[in-house]
Amino acid sequence: MVNKILIVVVLYNQRIEDCKTYQTFFHAPGLDVFIFDNSYESHMRGEELPKGWCYRHDSSNPGLSHAYNEAARYAQEKGYEWVLLCDQDTNFANGIIENYRQAMIDYPDIPLIVPVIECNNGIMSPHKLPFVKPIELHGQILDLHKYMPINSGMAVRLKEFFDVGGYKDSVFLDYSDFDFIRRFRRKYPYLYVMNVTCKQDFSNDTNTSQQKLNRFKLFCKSLKACDKPSFKDKIYYSYIINKRMFSLMLSEKSFKPLLINFKYYVL
Repeated sequence: MVNKILIVVVLYNQRIEDCKTYQTFFHAPGLDVFIFDNSYESHMRGEELPKGWCYRHDSSNPGLSHAYNEAARYAQEKGYEWVLLCDQDTNFANGIIENYRQAMIDYPDIPLIVPVIECNNGIMSPHKLPFVKPIELHGQILDLHKYMPINSGMAVRLKEFFDVGGYKDSVFLDYSDFDFIRRFRRKYPYLYVMNVTCKQDFSNDTNTSQQKLNRFKLFCKSLKACDKPSFKDKIYYSYIINKRMFSLMLSEKSFKPLLINFKYYVL
């Protein structure tokens, strides 16, 4: 098959059958799928997998970046040309795989292809960086120095994926896409945005105070590992952390976010 694509989905405490991505996309016949399950307990047995599927489970929950790298190594071994990275909360458009395949044929020099992804507040990906004039995204070649895509929905050609070193395992959750794209765009500065829109569902967001604090702890640890080659980068990440910290302090009426920031990011 021309432009062989391995679809990658990362699960966390959810069965594949309940995954929004599966319900809207992966159940179609003839797709090759790599599932990396970060849950405490496995949600699938190997003998249940359709042909062309691979399932791996790691109860230590090493994170998104590790899962994507594992999938890319598997794809390379099996002779795939592309990986299509997905999370468990994206509602993909019907027949979108054909849009990816056509884009790969039409734009052979572009190693990164994405759809437009919307959430309740508007367009989520690709989002424009500060001081960039917004444009119509659909069907456009965009500069990665001006627009940033999220992980879910990114189709990346394996040659270029490995050429930039893949994802950084230590940036295991938040800003893993940002960290990857900042390295990717140094060699490959463009992406193609298909004329397709998908929806991002945040119905599983955390709600309790303890969940929010635990989530902020992970946020701090993940951003601490991001590459910060310049003083400007250090200022930028500090701003992101502090913005989240103050918002959480106000909403929870607590100084605990300040202590978390100091322990897991500053130190």
